[in-house]
Amino acid sequence: MAGCRESEAPRADAQALFEKGEKMFRTAQSRYEFPAASEVLQQAVAAAPDNAKARLVLAQVLARRSQYALVLEEARALDSLRSQLSETQALRLDALAASAADQAETAITKWQALTSRAPHDRWAWYDLASAYANLGRYDDVAKAARRALEIEPDPAQWSASWIYYLYAKALYRTGQYPQAAEVAKRGKVNASTWRSTFFRMALGQAKADAATDVSALVDEYVRISEAEGRNDDAYTEANIALFYFELGDYAKAAEHAQNSWDLKPQAYPFWVLVYSLAEAGKTTEAFAFVKENGAQFEAHAFSQAGIGWARYRAGQVQAAQASYMRATSLLKRRNYQIETQRAVVDAAVGMAQSKPANPLKWLG
Repeated sequence: MAGCRESEAPRADAQALFEKGEKMFRTAQSRYEFPAASEVLQQAVAAAPDNAKARLVLAQVLARRSQYALVLEEARALDSLRSQLSETQALRLDALAASAADQAETAITKWQALTSRAPHDRWAWYDLASAYANLGRYDDVAKAARRALEIEPDPAQWSASWIYYLYAKALYRTGQYPQAAEVAKRGKVNASTWRSTFFRMALGQAKADAATDVSALVDEYVRISEAEGRNDDAYTEANIALFYFELGDYAKAAEHAQNSWDLKPQAYPFWVLVYSLAEAGKTTEAFAFVKENGAQFEAHAFSQAGIGWARYRAGQVQAAQASYMRATSLLKRRNYQIETQRAVVDAAVGMAQSKPANPLKWLG
């Protein structure tokens, strides 16, 4: 009997770890709590590798942290444990695995099936919205995000504030600028996500009203970023450059991208600056900058795409296509923006004359 009690003790400890980790995941008030939840759940799985529910919750936490390779590891481990899962849990596993494997269309089908079976699961609706966003299906993003907010409308919940961000992004991308600003504004209650959501609110306001004081919005963004304390000045300057790019002020975008580059030469300001100069018609300056600094970003997908777009704007469509082929080969996951740009370039190759594409409306 003593031996039986001893063998039961580790399993009881494993179950306690699982319950603790699951609670940490379910009650997290910011995404920064996920690493701790992940650590506890990994301990639970190590203590009881055949606990399918613990592995499934761990996979969910890892997905929130964008650790897709680890999600797939858990999915493979769960193949032999599926009998422990309910149909709903199995659907979630399949959806998580498809998302982690970057199988966008399959992921959408799986998340749709899960929302049909569990219509009050706000995370399932959020994940469905995210899957739509990966393919630029913003009308569908808005519908799924709206349903998620019907389930959890409280902006004080950090998870809801991220849904507000995604919903606002979808409205913005579909040209519903006043609505985007209004939806984003509801996310202000939670400070842990407000910087990102404010960015969408400010864009919506500026697009909706030409008389908007854009410089005041930028100043407010800087204050919010400083209060949050996560970004250095170089990163903030690059974000401001992207903000002006979104508004079509490519000269201002280039100015702030240059500021960011001067503070910390890195990939983000590099590609924003190259895109901005190209859209401003300053391809000579763009190529000079690339010639001087581009070698260090040979393995960066967006940098190569930026070079491709500058080549396209200069009429070098075959060279542009080569750059986009390079950019696509460097991507670890599909990227709708780069795919869309590459399609424009591919269509221009082989044509004696083609009407130049409209200026890019967005990069991020």
